[in-house]
Amino acid sequence: MKIAIILVSILSMALAIGWHLRKHNGTPGRLSFRQKLNIVMTSLVTGIVVYFGLLLVALAWMALR
Repeated sequence: MKIAIILVSILSMALAIGWHLRKHNGTPGRLSFRQKLNIVMTSLVTGIVVYFGLLLVALAWMALR
């Protein structure tokens, strides 16, 4: 179960990066370092939130079982 939680959190980080890059795709020119760093940090936070959220759901499911 732990591996599945890790894989889902990595998948959510990758999807967040893809979503942000698609959102910035319409802007002319290349992304600045600050914009890239913002995308990476937002995606990292998304992955961490999903990871701990799934761990809490798994903990609640095991406690109620």
